[in-house]
Amino acid sequence: MARFASQMKMDYYKTPEVVVRQIKKILNIPLGAKLLDTCCGKGSALQITAEDTGAITYGVELDKERYDIASEVLDNAVWGDALYELRTPEKGFGLLWLNPPYDL
Repeated sequence: MARFASQMKMDYYKTPEVVVRQIKKILNIPLGAKLLDTCCGKGSALQITAEDTGAITYGVELDKERYDIASEVLDNAVWGDALYELRTPEKGFGLLWLNPPYDL
C-alpha cells in the first residue's frame, strides 16, 4: 500500500477474526488477567481474546471514531497515542496484543 493511502487509514490493519481465534486457542488466560492492546482499533481482537476468560481489557486508540467503538466493547479504553502518552506499571499486564499482519 502506498504511504499516503496508509496514512489515510492511520495505519489501521485489522487482524482477521479467524486469526484472532486461532491465536486465542494457544493462550492460557487466567481469571482476572489484564490484557492490553496499544493500537486497539475498534477493540474486537482484544474483546474476542478476553471473552469467556474473566480477563480485564485495556485498549488505546489514536483514531477517535475507532476509539468510540472500542470504548463500548472493552472494559477500559483511552483515546490517545500509546507511544507517547501511555504509562503503565512494570509487569502491569499479562498480555500485550500487538498487531502485525499475521495473515500475510
